[in-house]
Amino acid sequence: MYYYVLGFVALGFASSGVTLLVKGLLEVISGERVLAGGEAQLALALALTLVGTPIWLYVLNLSQRSLREHPVEAGTFGRKSYVYLVLGVSAAVAASGLVVLLRGVLGAADFNVGQIALPLVVGGVWYFHWRIETLEGQPSEVARLWRRLYVYLTAAYGLGLLGAGVALFTANLLTTAYDALAGTLLLSPGSVSLWSSGVRGGVAMALVGGIWWWWHWHRVAGVDGQSEPRQVYLYLYTVLGGAVTVVVSLSILLYGLLQWAMDAPGVLAASTHFRFLPGVIAGLAVGGAIWGYHSAVIHQEAGALAGGLLAARRVYRYLVAALGLGTLATGLVLLFGVVVGVPIWGRYWWAAQREATAHSDEERTAQSRRVFIYGVFGIAVLITLGDLSALLFVILRDLLEGELALSALQQGKWFIGALLMAGAISVYYWLIVREDREAAGEQPAKTVAQPRRKSVTVAVSADGVV
Repeated sequence: MYYYVLGFVALGFASSGVTLLVKGLLEVISGERVLAGGEAQLALALALTLVGTPIWLYVLNLSQRSLREHPVEAGTFGRKSYVYLVLGVSAAVAASGLVVLLRGVLGAADFNVGQIALPLVVGGVWYFHWRIETLEGQPSEVARLWRRLYVYLTAAYGLGLLGAGVALFTANLLTTAYDALAGTLLLSPGSVSLWSSGVRGGVAMALVGGIWWWWHWHRVAGVDGQSEPRQVYLYLYTVLGGAVTVVVSLSILLYGLLQWAMDAPGVLAASTHFRFLPGVIAGLAVGGAIWGYHSAVIHQEAGALAGGLLAARRVYRYLVAALGLGTLATGLVLLFGVVVGVPIWGRYWWAAQREATAHSDEERTAQSRRVFIYGVFGIAVLITLGDLSALLFVILRDLLEGELALSALQQGKWFIGALLMAGAISVYYWLIVREDREAAGEQPAKTVAQPRRKSVTVAVSADGVV
């Protein structure tokens, strides 16, 4: 572990130094910098390279020699931690550097030829260690766990980059089209450009994220349905993340429509008011695509999963139910979002309830279900107490000041709405708590009546006569 930690740190020094050297060399060759102007960068690059490279090469040689003498080391925790940490960090750094490079190439930002250095050097570090890992394989459970963590974490941020890039690309294109259709009052002649900097930046992010996600998800991950990291990635990151994106986008859309319906401004104001639509449409499209695609993957793999519901799937149900309930609660207080919250909460909560009915012992005693129910019940009780206290404060204040009137109810309307919402939720989930306890046999022990005993006194003399 000591040598692998030392090698990891030394590799960080060496790769940083080499990146600065390559960056300076490319800038000098291209004429963007004269050699006399980069003494500080050159000194730093040489210092990092001369310190880090020999140490890393020494540790690499030492570890490879140990591996030849003891092949079992290929599956040890220390070696796999080093290899996959290097792969994970270098993949993330290379992705960010490549996004910056593509943004410059596409004209979304200033281009500098030195931007090639970071993805080039760090990409080389990744490729070198990937070749080592490919040759060694995963001969132990620890090695397979590290591989799964690396693959799904890298696929996760690759998908995040892809989704953000597509959303940025789509939103900017739709905004440009919307502005063009809204009329000349919003645009000056010749100001419409479909290839804007926002569109180009979105393309750069989508390209890099798409490559990273496609490689790790389709080429490396394969069919790995039994692993917990895969289930966490599917249920708690992609499907739940897509659901959150869709719910937020729909809530923004409903809010904008209701605000327009209540205010009813003029035609000119309408073009400005509905300018939020491109962003909402982009969010709905990306979130819905991520949600739908990974839901289809889950259904395809469901038949191969043994042992009933996995823990991640159960947690996902309750998380999405909590998402829908939170949206519903917000909608009840603010008078919008109900249409979004009720179906989401209802679908996943009643699915959980059906599962509790079908598999009572397993589902009703599951830790994720108890955390959800007691968490919702506790929060609802706290909100009820808080809003009840606030409402009483408003009423008692006006009463003591001699100004009690119907205006007190107007001032406390938000407290009343939240009180009714939280009170209804707390009562409902208290009934669920009692139902689960009864179904699980958590009944208070009944007192068993003891038979009555008759007291008898016996007198015995010294000679044993009774």
